[in-house]
Amino acid sequence: MKFHSRLLLFLLILVPFFYLSLAGCTGYHAKKSNVDSRIDALIERKQYDTALEIIAEIPPEHEKHDEMAQRIPLIKEKRENIISERLAEARGRENEQDWAGAVAVIDNALKMSPNEPILTEMRNKYEALRLESIDQSNLDILLARGRYLADIRTSEENLLLANPESIASRWRYRYYQQELKHVAQTLHDIGRQAVEENNTETALEALTLSTRLHPDEKGQSLLAEIHRDQRMKRSMARNREVADTENQWPELEASFTLAMRADDLISARQLVMEMNDMDPEKTKGCRDRFEKRIDRKTEVLKARGRFLYEQGFIKEALDVWQEALRLKPDNPELIQNIHRAATFLENLNRWKQ
Repeated sequence: MKFHSRLLLFLLILVPFFYLSLAGCTGYHAKKSNVDSRIDALIERKQYDTALEIIAEIPPEHEKHDEMAQRIPLIKEKRENIISERLAEARGRENEQDWAGAVAVIDNALKMSPNEPILTEMRNKYEALRLESIDQSNLDILLARGRYLADIRTSEENLLLANPESIASRWRYRYYQQELKHVAQTLHDIGRQAVEENNTETALEALTLSTRLHPDEKGQSLLAEIHRDQRMKRSMARNREVADTENQWPELEASFTLAMRADDLISARQLVMEMNDMDPEKTKGCRDRFEKRIDRKTEVLKARGRFLYEQGFIKEALDVWQEALRLKPDNPELIQNIHRAATFLENLNRWKQ
């Protein structure tokens, strides 16, 4: 009795599965017989890869096999045409340097033809250019911010000088100093990374502005290293080409003028040294300009340091005087000022502890 009950239960479970299987097979054959409409719908949606894959899976005994095989060349032609159109559209965006637009065009094409290698290759290229353009835009914004902060330094100091007892004025100037250091540090990091990547142009631009905003030994050391390398390369090039001074001089003089205009005194010093090695007499004019600029810059930094010290910004005053000492080593007044500020800070730290 138990056996018959189990058999009945087994049949009750098996029969529905049997009918479902029959229904599945019927659906499968229905799809096979409806292959024309499926291919037409895929072509209308420009999904040519999928259409070709379905045709390739049709077995030789299928009634539509030969008919579908004859459609392959036309589908491939349509596929090639749409790929060419999308690539041409992407190149149009490329001419406008609209990398995001180019990526979007290629992404649209990949939805239709995901197996096309050239689309994947171009997509990777445009994506890399898009990310590079974002990095360059961020750098341009940061450089513009840094130049702005450098340009308003005098006005910020004058505002503090006009209201030295004002809490708002002191708070504003403290915030300005924090912004100055933050931008300088960010530029320093970008410059250091550019050095590691042998991107000399970006390294010089970022490090020069960084040291202008907030000079430190690490930034100036990196700049000096770059200039030494450039000087060595130019010297080696002259030796290889046996170039005369007359051919090299205009380029060096133009570089010196640009460095002076950008207040990049480290670059200017390296260029003067290089020019002096080539022709001391001819270098006299540039050397005089450089020494006068050094004198003026040192006096400005001395005055700024005194101003900051008197207003209670001791650490900032110390930084400024140390910058001036790098321009004018062994200057007695600067050495004395630096010693006074450093001693004050040491005593303050001991008192806090």
